[in-house]
Amino acid sequence: MRAARWLGLAAAGAALCRPMALVYAGAAVAIGAAITWWRRQAPLPIAAAWLAGPTAVSAGWWYALSWARYGDPTGSDALFEKFDRQPGAPLPEILTTRGIWESNLRTIATRRLEAPLPGDPYLWYQLALWVLVVGVAGAAVLVVRSAVRHRGGRSAAPGRAPALPGTAWAASAALATVPLVLVAQHRAGGGTIHPRYLFPMLAPVSAAIALTTVRLLTRWAGAALVAVLALATWRQTRASADWLADHPTGPLGSVLVGPIGPDLLRVAGLVAAVAGLALLLAAIAVSTGGRGRPTTVAPS
Repeated sequence: MRAARWLGLAAAGAALCRPMALVYAGAAVAIGAAITWWRRQAPLPIAAAWLAGPTAVSAGWWYALSWARYGDPTGSDALFEKFDRQPGAPLPEILTTRGIWESNLRTIATRRLEAPLPGDPYLWYQLALWVLVVGVAGAAVLVVRSAVRHRGGRSAAPGRAPALPGTAWAASAALATVPLVLVAQHRAGGGTIHPRYLFPMLAPVSAAIALTTVRLLTRWAGAALVAVLALATWRQTRASADWLADHPTGPLGSVLVGPIGPDLLRVAGLVAAVAGLALLLAAIAVSTGGRGRPTTVAPS
């Protein structure tokens, strides 16, 4: 019940942000209710009330009222009509098209969606793609292997990390697919794809990559990987800045061309990024991750 309360409050907070987060929260609530029913750990009606009640009270009524009044809970149809946006390809076709997901990942890892990729940022994109694929695939193998060992009655040996929570990882994997479907559905309706729509995937994907790094590599190898990615990001950011300076996105004098905010604000952002990197490297350095040793990182 405690987990249901926390998940219900988190879903309510997400629902107050934007409609896409409402769908994401609804999927999380549905998964939580299914696990509650499967494990019989709490009465389902009471757990469902805690899971869905805060969202219904805080934001659900507004979307329901909008749907009843206008036939559209989010106003997307009116926006598409206002800007004369035509429907795109069917949803199944978009979901199975490689290019759309490549462009989103490329934008997250490199630069603006419409910008071409010169040599150095393209290498960075390939590196980020391989880290993503290997990290997620490695986490899947580790979780399945841990579940098989646990089902076979073999407990963790002394000094080894305990069995991985397979249900939690399966729920996270299912939840991570929700933004993909929402982005494709938005594109099918005529909307523009923005990589920020995939932001909810960041947490489970990062956790999967971290699990693979901690379980299969030493802490120093993990720190080296983070340092290499940070260096590649810095080089790519400089290349992106140079490209945007040579290819302005608006007329001269426009706010789209000139820098935004005082110099101190931009310097503060750089200082915050460097401080975050330093803290992450320090956390990896003092951890005890690695093959055959216990780890302080507990996937959840």
